[in-house]
Amino acid sequence: MSDKSSVLDKLKKDKIRNIIIVIGTIGIVIIFISNFFPNKNNDNNINENDNISDLLNTNTQQYEEKIEQQLEEIISSIDGAGRTKVMATLDRTEQIVYATEEKYNSDNDKKNGETDYVIIKKSDGTETAIKVTEIQPKIKGVIVVCDGGENPVVQERVIKAVTTVLGISSSKVCVTKISE
Repeated sequence: MSDKSSVLDKLKKDKIRNIIIVIGTIGIVIIFISNFFPNKNNDNNINENDNISDLLNTNTQQYEEKIEQQLEEIISSIDGAGRTKVMATLDRTEQIVYATEEKYNSDNDKKNGETDYVIIKKSDGTETAIKVTEIQPKIKGVIVVCDGGENPVVQERVIKAVTTVLGISSSKVCVTKISE
């Protein structure tokens, strides 16, 4: 009887071992096959990285257009300015500052440390760096063309309005008359 039960135990153990081997093999095959199918999250990250400069340029252009539109509205309401067109130029594109973590080899070795971005994992499984702040582009210069642009009083009012709003020097602002 003990021979029968030991044979049955051995068959059960062999059967369980074979099932585990089959399941493990299936798992490996599935992992191998999954490498041949595109991962949507990875594709999105690649597209985002490829188009990051396009996005920054778009954001910068939108920022520039918004400034121009707001300046046109405010300057056209200045007494004597009349019809107004504004063009602003930017010194650089928008900058995004990300949270970083600094690692040093020793307490006294600050020169040979590493700086890594602080990454968080979102609920959908994607990873992203933590954005600390966005630095808007600097204004390089502004030109204002308006009906009253030849009048020194209007020029002074317009220059004062532009320099106050944008925090730039008057040397970066040009005011002239619209040609007829």
